[in-house]
Amino acid sequence: MKKVVLMFSLFFLQLWVFRVTANGSDWENISREYRNVRSILINSGDGKVIFAGSKNSIISSEDSGFSWRRVYSISENYTVNYLVNNPDDANCIYAASDNGLYFSSNSGLRWRRLFRGKSFLESRCNVVLILPEAIYLGTNGGLFSSNDKGRSWFKQPGILGDSRILNISSDNKQYVYVSSTEGLFRLSKAKNLWEKIFDCSVLSDSENEGSSINEIESEDEAREQSSQFESLSINPGNGNEIYFSCKKGVYRSIDSGDTWDALSEYGLLDKNVRNTIFLQDLGLCAATKSGVFLYKDNRWWELSVCYEVNDVRCLAFDKLKNLYIGGNNGVFKIYTATFAKQEVINSRLATYIQDEPKVSDVQQAAVKYAEVNPEKIKEWRRLAAKKAFLPKVSAGVNNDTSDLWHWETGSSTKVCDDVLMRGKTTIGWDVALSWDLSEIIWSEAQTSIDTRSRLSVQLRNDILDEVNKTYFERLRLKAELDNLKIEDSGKLFEKEVKIRELTATLDGLTGGYFSACLKDKS
Repeated sequence: MKKVVLMFSLFFLQLWVFRVTANGSDWENISREYRNVRSILINSGDGKVIFAGSKNSIISSEDSGFSWRRVYSISENYTVNYLVNNPDDANCIYAASDNGLYFSSNSGLRWRRLFRGKSFLESRCNVVLILPEAIYLGTNGGLFSSNDKGRSWFKQPGILGDSRILNISSDNKQYVYVSSTEGLFRLSKAKNLWEKIFDCSVLSDSENEGSSINEIESEDEAREQSSQFESLSINPGNGNEIYFSCKKGVYRSIDSGDTWDALSEYGLLDKNVRNTIFLQDLGLCAATKSGVFLYKDNRWWELSVCYEVNDVRCLAFDKLKNLYIGGNNGVFKIYTATFAKQEVINSRLATYIQDEPKVSDVQQAAVKYAEVNPEKIKEWRRLAAKKAFLPKVSAGVNNDTSDLWHWETGSSTKVCDDVLMRGKTTIGWDVALSWDLSEIIWSEAQTSIDTRSRLSVQLRNDILDEVNKTYFERLRLKAELDNLKIEDSGKLFEKEVKIRELTATLDGLTGGYFSACLKDKS
């Protein structure tokens, strides 16, 4: 039965459909009873030989995941964080764990510990990079390197020797890149010089400040608290194109790390991207706690609508274009060529928007509700131009009381002679009109209107951008919701809540107009 995942582009108002054939319609769980997978290594081009690291062991499959066996057991309290082989010899496998670095020279038949730090933090190994000239090992207690295949180790001095190392990658030509709790660093192989190319203070969260790794009892909590950089990826077809992920999304550099730009978050349900990998012919793939996403056309498309993996931790890819993801429920696989076959279906888009108000109407309602209509500025300018023709009016009243009281004198025969008398009050008034003819040419009010106009345009653009993103994201979620199976209750609930959240956002932007239109059409 064919599964159809509907997707559409904000920019072209088209609906893209990922068609998944019956041979690989669902994500296939290939790890059987094994759970809590934290790392995956595809050790053969055809994907038959697979290694996976979990919280207490290393497991292996030699038949593409049909059957598995435990090849090495580690203490229950330790996790295998990273698996990698020697690019020149696939039989040589390295496993970075919470109890040191382990090594097998015969495809996992026998293992020995190659490195153990002098302290608890140094023994917690997070990542290892194998290059022809050296081995680089990242631990909670600093960066180590070996130039003699692991017989002796050198601890990097300075910041990299004192901070927690999160990821290591290389373009195999010019640079080695290391992400740590202190920032992103780059080693020039030619100059043998380290330099910081991204400061992690840009990504810091105030609520996490003041907490050290040693103060947090939970191992997973410690990882989340201290980690800003989650992963490092380099485009295999272009070594200058580098990506790193963090709690605030994904950043990209196209000049070997000299400058960085944040990728759009549109379509990404969770900004905390834990892992990234480049997929052949598709592009950048990212894993969050709740799903897997592909970056295409300046937005993220979810690839994990119909799958049951919980708490995604790692990604892997083989030469047959199979994508592997690992998490709490084990290892899942899907054939990515099913994602590459896309076609435009405008009629299906019409199906989802026929019960929705037009996006242009929603935009107008939002602009009206926020009182940032362009006509408002035009009216201000029109009235300001007429201001010079209106006179300034001033009026005054003068009350003369100098003779208010006086003595009446004269003949002694008159009754009122020699009496203090009240006189008449003298009242004067005036009205003055004046014009400032210079305001016909230019008025100071124009300067104020120009300033308010720029602010109004910026606010209006922000509102329209928010309306557009929310409107089309809501449509995309409706399409994905229709393609979920009933048994995917967790996904159903998550997407239904998200749709309600987006509806509430549109109501807030339009003063309730959006929901009112939905009720009218229903």
